[in-house]
Amino acid sequence: GVFHDGITHLIAGNVISDKYKAAIDTETPVMTKEWVREVWKAASRDNVMATDPKFLQYKCPVFYGLTVTCSQLSKNDKNLLKKKIESHGGSYTPELTMDATDILICVSADGPKYSHALKWKIPCLKPDWVFNSVDKGYALPMDEYKITRQSNKASTP
Repeated sequence: GVFHDGITHLIAGNVISDKYKAAIDTETPVMTKEWVREVWKAASRDNVMATDPKFLQYKCPVFYGLTVTCSQLSKNDKNLLKKKIESHGGSYTPELTMDATDILICVSADGPKYSHALKWKIPCLKPDWVFNSVDKGYALPMDEYKITRQSNKASTP
C-alpha cells in the first residue's frame, strides 16, 4: 500500500489506518463505501462527477468505524463525549472489551480500564483528542494525546 499522487480519494472503513493518516496529510478526501455505491448509481442515470457537491454527505465522519469508551470522567463529561463521538460517526460503549474497543478516553494512567487497555494495546487518549478532532473535521493523529505512565525515577547516566 503506497499512497501516491494519483490517488484522488480514499475509501475508509475506519479512521485509524496508516492510509487514513496519509490521506489527511495530503488533503485527499476520505469517503465512506456508500459514496462509491451512490456515485455508481447516479452515473448509471446521469453524467455525474464523483466530486459533485451532492456526494459530500458521504465524506468520512470524524470517528467513523471507531468504538470508544471512557474512564475517570464525571457522568456529565462521559455523556458529552458520548454525544460528540456518536454524532460524528463513532460508537460509544460503557465497557472496555479487548476485541471491540478501539480507544479509551481517560485523564490519567491508572485504574483497571487503563491497565487492561494497556495490556490489550488499546490507545489511551486525553478527552481533548475528541474535541480537537471534531474541530478539525478529521481524526487527529493520536501521539500527542496519548496517556502514558511517566517514570518518576531520575535517570542515571
